[in-house]
Amino acid sequence: MPDDNVPELLAGAACEVLETMFFTCPLGDAENGAAGEDPLHARVAFKGKHSGIFGLSVDGPSALAITSNFLGSGDEGEIAPEQVEDVVCELANIICGTVLSRIDSAARFDIGHPELAVSAVEGPYERSLALDDGTLTVSLGFE
Repeated sequence: MPDDNVPELLAGAACEVLETMFFTCPLGDAENGAAGEDPLHARVAFKGKHSGIFGLSVDGPSALAITSNFLGSGDEGEIAPEQVEDVVCELANIICGTVLSRIDSAARFDIGHPELAVSAVEGPYERSLALDDGTLTVSLGFE
């Protein structure tokens, strides 16, 4: 089982992925999870040396801004809801892989297909980041 630096690994991985692939700069830690306007939730199951669930929740306005940045779209009004959902799932997938590689770079993991979740995926390890338009929360739980 990984040690207690997992929340820092979650925050570092989320910041790196948001900045380099989604052109979004987190503003620092947030006190509350993504419970704002129209939150989207995604989950990614993984198996390997460590097995468990990775979760991501993001406010609707932040999800739209992240999608616009990722797709290089100047007009958020032209983005379909399905595109936002796909990008949120891809964001969860990329952050999950980044976190797992930081937890154990030598281990092999089978990362499942990211999927939308009805509610936030909670785990013993969690970190929330403030974004321009809301909050992004990432969580990790091990079996």
